[in-house]
Amino acid sequence: MDRYGGLVWSLARRYCRGNADAEDLTQEIFLQLWKYAARFDADVAAETTFVAMIARRRLIDHRRRLTTRQEIDSATDREIETDDRSLSGEPRQTDPAQQALLSDEAARARDAMNQLPDQQQQVLDLALNACLTQSEISQKLDMPLGTVKTNARRGLQQLRRLLGEPNAMGGVSS
Repeated sequence: MDRYGGLVWSLARRYCRGNADAEDLTQEIFLQLWKYAARFDADVAAETTFVAMIARRRLIDHRRRLTTRQEIDSATDREIETDDRSLSGEPRQTDPAQQALLSDEAARARDAMNQLPDQQQQVLDLALNACLTQSEISQKLDMPLGTVKTNARRGLQQLRRLLGEPNAMGGVSS
């Protein structure tokens, strides 16, 4: 910890807004290092590289969780604001035609989701609705991380195909 404390702390400070978050993340990173220490292979990379790689991954996971939660909070705030307006008698800002279109798209997406195999549905539901990371899903479902990633990727590919959305190459999947 004395050897890499400065490195981990400086990385955490770059990714965090405040010292408290950086301290929490530094502690989490050292716990991760302790947990995965057996994976270190001096033939593959230097010890400093291993520590920095674990720290970087943990910090990116933290940022993703934070961003997702902020987007959800922001969306929830907008919904509350809209509900408050409707309760106070103010007309809603949304167009009924737009609401109908959104409702149709949501129903279509829900139908497509129901066509997926159970494991893919479960993984995507936890990722999209519960905002869990793939690691958290792996722990929650007691499923290997690679299987979670495979189910998420295959589920998204299947949804794209079912919904007729363009794939990464710009064409429509069939």
